[in-house]
Amino acid sequence: MRVRCVRLLTAATFLLGGAAVQAHPHAFVDGGIDFVISDRAGVATLDALHVTWLLDEFETLYMLSAAKVGLNSDGLLDSTDREAFTEQMRAWLANFDGSAHARHGASPIALEQPRSLEVAIVDGRLKLTFDRMLSEPLAVSGQEVEVGFYERTYFYAHTVTQPAKVKGAANACEARTFAFDPDSQSADLQATLQQLGREDVPDDTNVGVLFADRVLLQCD
Repeated sequence: MRVRCVRLLTAATFLLGGAAVQAHPHAFVDGGIDFVISDRAGVATLDALHVTWLLDEFETLYMLSAAKVGLNSDGLLDSTDREAFTEQMRAWLANFDGSAHARHGASPIALEQPRSLEVAIVDGRLKLTFDRMLSEPLAVSGQEVEVGFYERTYFYAHTVTQPAKVKGAANACEARTFAFDPDSQSADLQATLQQLGREDVPDDTNVGVLFADRVLLQCD
């Protein structure tokens, strides 16, 4: 994940000069998207996306410090701190428009706010998992659904690092991941990174889509 971002920023620095060193993103998130499928009277429907984030070590420490919680001697969160931090994260996620952007054909799929949030520390990194329910279950038999794994302003750089899974009534569905290819948008990449100061909000409020990994659900 960070190898890819370092390559992007290194290339931008070489092409654009030292200003690009201060470009977005601010934090890095590994993880991915799983699909939750139900069988409704013989029709496969997509009910929810299960989202996983694994934040980088620096962002982990920053977020724990901001929440005034810390790790114990085993490098984990005590139950009291975990519960307190989880409550704070629920409030933050409710206002966050990030990580899962689903489309069916040319139409965006409406998703509800995150629920079922779980928090853990894995090898010194903060792991968050949560569900995004579809506002209305979507019949997916013979259909494709694409999900972009990104945050719109590119404050957080998301990378799909776990194989996408299909959960539930998954017999006729499969999921594949398509990683962002920096060479495919080199001109856009250079121009975009040049404009992104570290503390600036980009003019393009959907700049994250340019860097997005994508997960495709295909059902027979």
